Amino acid sequence: MLNPQKLQETIEVCRRILSDRAQFDRAERDYKLEIAGNIAGALQAVKAGADLDEPLKKAFGKPNNLTSWRTNGVFRQWAGEHPEQARRALEPFTRPDLPVEGRVDRFFAEFPESVVSGLGMRLMLASFFSFGSDPTRLVQYRSSAFKMAEPLLGWPVPARDLSPGATYRHHLAFVQQLETELREAGLEIRDTLDAQSLLWWLTKSDHADCVRWRGESAAGTRAEETRERSAPSRPSAELEALVDRFVTRCAYPSPAQEADLTARQEFAAILAEDALEILDWDRVKAIASTGKYGAPGPQSGFNRYINQVGDEGRERLRDSIRHLLYADEPLERRLDDLLDGDYRVPGFGESLATKFLSIVDDERVLPIFVTSGAKGKLALMRHTALALPTSVEGTRGERAVRTNDLLRERLEPFFGGDTYGMKEFLYWLNEQQGEEGEDEAERIAALAERLFVDAAWLEEVIELLRERKQLIFYGPPGTGKTYIAREIMRFLAKEESRRSVVQFHPNYSYEDFVHGYRPTTREDGALSYELKPGPLVRLADAAREAGRGSEHVMIIDEINRGNLPKIFGELLYLLEYRDDEITLMYGEEGVPFALPENLLIIGTMNTADRSVALVDAALRRRFHFVPLFPGESPLEGFLEQWLEAHHPEMRWVAGVVDRLNEKLRDRFGPHLQLGHSHFVKSDLTNQALERIWRYDVMPFLEDQLFGQEEELALFTLDALRHEPTSDDPAEGVPADA
Repeated sequence: MLNPQKLQETIEVCRRILSDRAQFDRAERDYKLEIAGNIAGALQAVKAGADLDEPLKKAFGKPNNLTSWRTNGVFRQWAGEHPEQARRALEPFTRPDLPVEGRVDRFFAEFPESVVSGLGMRLMLASFFSFGSDPTRLVQYRSSAFKMAEPLLGWPVPARDLSPGATYRHHLAFVQQLETELREAGLEIRDTLDAQSLLWWLTKSDHADCVRWRGESAAGTRAEETRERSAPSRPSAELEALVDRFVTRCAYPSPAQEADLTARQEFAAILAEDALEILDWDRVKAIASTGKYGAPGPQSGFNRYINQVGDEGRERLRDSIRHLLYADEPLERRLDDLLDGDYRVPGFGESLATKFLSIVDDERVLPIFVTSGAKGKLALMRHTALALPTSVEGTRGERAVRTNDLLRERLEPFFGGDTYGMKEFLYWLNEQQGEEGEDEAERIAALAERLFVDAAWLEEVIELLRERKQLIFYGPPGTGKTYIAREIMRFLAKEESRRSVVQFHPNYSYEDFVHGYRPTTREDGALSYELKPGPLVRLADAAREAGRGSEHVMIIDEINRGNLPKIFGELLYLLEYRDDEITLMYGEEGVPFALPENLLIIGTMNTADRSVALVDAALRRRFHFVPLFPGESPLEGFLEQWLEAHHPEMRWVAGVVDRLNEKLRDRFGPHLQLGHSHFVKSDLTNQALERIWRYDVMPFLEDQLFGQEEELALFTLDALRHEPTSDDPAEGVPADA
């Protein structure tokens, strides 16, 4: 039996919803019947022994919003690779003689958990095919709707030892009971699909009646006078286009993202309710500190609490974790109890609490760990395509839960229960803001034009950087390596907080770059030493906290002037294996460190100082090496183009420099050429050129030709500018030029 008081409220709200039957059908029923027809086509192909790829593609395609496209993609891929096993998994749904729970259990038996894991996600997929076999009698499982509605109406939680099929039957019985109660109350309920559609409306709609039915505060969501009775708002065409763009560009899920999803399962086992009594506190600290499945930021206070308190303090922390994750109270109440109430523990704040929740309840809680701030849920809600409110009121717990639920409900049509995919999309979407809708290829083309390099080359360099996460520009001095690196850094990381520039030198150390102990003065005036993060750790922490959608870039200028194995230390391993974690030298035992996927490193290397061939082989394997040499792509013609744009009267200088570099290549090889940066000056004149040649160029040449005065005379400005060749921009330059 359902709770009589809540049932009566449900009946009245549903009566008002059904007063406009046409709107109800458009919003919740018609498209589901279309989806069911497409699923039926796939099941018919199973019966006929036909190829499944196209029927599955159609079943999972538009207007389907019942399953997540990540799940759709991996299922189709598995079915393509294992067609006979896929037929055996789907064949039970073509058998009306089988009990529905038997169909689901047989599907689970044939469909490997290694392809799609987690009861909720697998049940969503099984119920999808079950729904297609009989849409008016069988329901589509969506954990968020059932987890909200069943407790409100007093329906019991399914026993943990139930089979998947029996669990599905338990949820189906809830909808059928609701169907019976609504029909007996006089509502025109045609079938189970009507009852499920009303249930989804109650759990998703922004209408004030539904908000009150859910027990949520309407404050801050939308002005009450604008709350007409409305369907759960449908995603806009703009949002649909953005999701398609995200899927195409980001190839979600990447191997690193799959590793995150695997890590969540491991963490969930550690935080399972029956495992809390035997918690391994080092593993709890690892979950708190790792960037896997999202970074909650530095958790030194939490780790310090575990290390310093005794058994009584740890027992208090255990109780707080248990209450947060498993207490029989609304989620916002549990959060408030932890953040501001009786279960508060030093160092256990909102970001870590939300990470724990997103691990245990991954179908409801997005792994976006804060409500406020540049990467918080409120900021992510502000994109116009989401059409969500810009403010939410209430307690800290209420605001955290309401913003989470608004984002999840908006994106469920595209991602189903894949909250991790929603987070990745939202971070990516946040990165697109401020570009005024400009396509990245167009932005790359504009940057290439400013840099006077080929757009295809620049696009390839950015792809190389994103592929391996680190590259090195190498070549003679003055070829614009650092300048191009800085422009790419600004292109990828728009905010100053997402950038860092360091320069290596012979005395630069691991402690300078990664982290090390620094002298500090205590309050009593005594000298002590404190472990301080270096620029790499600081930027890595910022990148991890911001999420993969926010690229952070570090430039290491003059990278080959440092002792690279000594400076990088164990990070040489992490440069190659971004998915792995290690404990850093000086790091706390049990607190892992990893280089996040969105941290990109650009090095610059002057080959006049040290040939690239002499670079440590281990480092060469971890970096892409991109050459920048005068007269070769992408710098071929650079100086001439720049002078034509800025000082057309000085265009002839490009021919002089070309002839100089031709002589230098013949005499010394490619690494001792003269770079164009000497001449890329806003105030370049004949007089300025004379000074540059006298005080910059000639000293450089004298170093190479010491004691060879006759040969050195061939490299003077006067000698070179009056040595014309065919197609030479310097040809015909007057003697007084």
